[in-house]
Amino acid sequence: MVFPIPDDEIVKRCLAVRDGWADENKVRRMAQLCRDAKCCVEVGVWGGKSLLAMALATKGDVYGIDPWETEASVTGWGDNTVHGAWWRSVDHEAIYKKCKALMSDMPHVKLLRMTSADASPSFADDTVDVVHIDGNHAEDIALSDVVAWTPKIKKEGCLILDDIDWPSTKPTQQWLLDNGWKQVENNHNWAVYRFSSSSYTNPNLNHE
Repeated sequence: MVFPIPDDEIVKRCLAVRDGWADENKVRRMAQLCRDAKCCVEVGVWGGKSLLAMALATKGDVYGIDPWETEASVTGWGDNTVHGAWWRSVDHEAIYKKCKALMSDMPHVKLLRMTSADASPSFADDTVDVVHIDGNHAEDIALSDVVAWTPKIKKEGCLILDDIDWPSTKPTQQWLLDNGWKQVENNHNWAVYRFSSSSYTNPNLNHE
C-alpha cells in the first residue's frame, strides 16, 4: 500500500470498521490534520477506526496507545454505572486482535498495549504533530491524559479531544484553556486545540 491515500478512500475504509464511534466528518478531518505529519499519537484506540484515519493519511510514525484491558476501561466509573457495566460486557482481547489485524499491513503503525500514563514518558517533548485523546473519560483520567501529552505536541501541532459534550471532560477542557490552549474547532462532541503562546506562557509545557 502506498501512503498517504485520498480522503474519500480513507473515509470509506474507516467507516467499514465496526468497532468504534468516529463518524465520517471526524475521520475525514483527522486525516486532513495528519497529512504530512511525522508523528501522530492516539490515546484510546479500541477497534482502530480513527487510528486508521491517521495511519492512511501519512507516511510518518503513528502510535496507537490502549491497554485493551477491562480494569483500565472501568477505572473511575465503578461496576454500578451503565458505563462501567458496558465496558465489563465487551471482549477487550477480541477487539485488540481485530485492531492488530486491521493495522497488519501498515509498518509505520505501532500499537502500544499499555496505559497512557505508562506510554507518555517514552515520547520526548515537542516531537508529536497530532495527539488524539479518546481514552477513559473518567474525570481524573481524562485530565491526566491531557496533562501528560500536551508537552509532547510540537508548537505548530494540535490536540484532538473527543467527547467534549461529556460532563466528565469539562475540567479537562477548562485546564486546556487555562494553560494556553485555544479551541480552534468545535464539532459538537470533539474539538481541536492549538497552543497559543501569545495568550499564555507556561515553562513546564516547553512551548515558548
